[in-house]
Amino acid sequence: MTAPSLPHIHTPTVQLRTDGIMCIDYGHNPNLSGEGLAEVLRRRREISQLAMPVLVKVTGRPSIDSQLPKALRSPDYCSITTAVAYVTDSWHVRNLINTYLTVQKPPYPLFIFDTEEEAVICLRRYVQGDPAI
Repeated sequence: MTAPSLPHIHTPTVQLRTDGIMCIDYGHNPNLSGEGLAEVLRRRREISQLAMPVLVKVTGRPSIDSQLPKALRSPDYCSITTAVAYVTDSWHVRNLINTYLTVQKPPYPLFIFDTEEEAVICLRRYVQGDPAI
């Protein structure tokens, strides 16, 4: 008998692009949680305290805990997030996001794109002030 496989735990990369867009790459089949988002938020604040758009890359079939939706609507997260664009080729991720949008619309604009280029074009309008932060 083999042990059940655990969700792939991926530490996302968090970086500020030169155009003023925060980029978070969760990789393939990540374990997404409220606790994990708190760590991403901490790392974002180390980079910048300013509100900015966020480009999120995720593929595969992520596992999501029950605390994540609440964390995505928290005042702490919303205070530094002007908009979010997900970049994914995953039908599963698109379905999760569309369900989330239907059930609990976030207090910031949220988009889904096939390519990073499309997402960046959209998010540029949500960059506040000088993008050379």
